[in-house]
Amino acid sequence: MPVHPVTLAIARLAGRIEGQQETIGVQFAFEDLLIGATALHLGYEVATLNLRDF
Repeated sequence: MPVHPVTLAIARLAGRIEGQQETIGVQFAFEDLLIGATALHLGYEVATLNLRDF
């Protein structure tokens, strides 16, 4: 499994997602935001049993 660095683009995307979710009263753990933003940025799918957050 490759390891991808958190780039400025990924960090900005995570910030946008966090801001959008906060406006509707939803909060995610920081690490979940980075995982989701990284997957979106790279066009990956996330496989997880954590259905509540993903």
